[in-house]
Amino acid sequence: MPTKEEINQQVIARISARTGPDKPCALCGHNDWGVHDQFVTIPVTSDPDSTSIMIESPMLPSAIYFCLNCGNTHFLNLLVLGFDLAALKADDGTPGK
Repeated sequence: MPTKEEINQQVIARISARTGPDKPCALCGHNDWGVHDQFVTIPVTSDPDSTSIMIESPMLPSAIYFCLNCGNTHFLNLLVLGFDLAALKADDGTPGK
């Protein structure tokens, strides 16, 4: 299993491969990005008025990518980035880095 730092590097590398290197932040213009040390799973529903989450609801597993200068934050779908979710568990058994 990869270390948390290796997972972090993989996430950043896949984002950079898709967006190109040295993309400045749209809000502040700085180019200093980080990946949060854990992932977020966004529940998905076909009912826009739904206020409850069902265990069986589809989910969007996402990396949290943010500007280290101003905090501009993006949630990027790990499946679109090409990750096998089972492979994203760190060597200590925890998800994320």
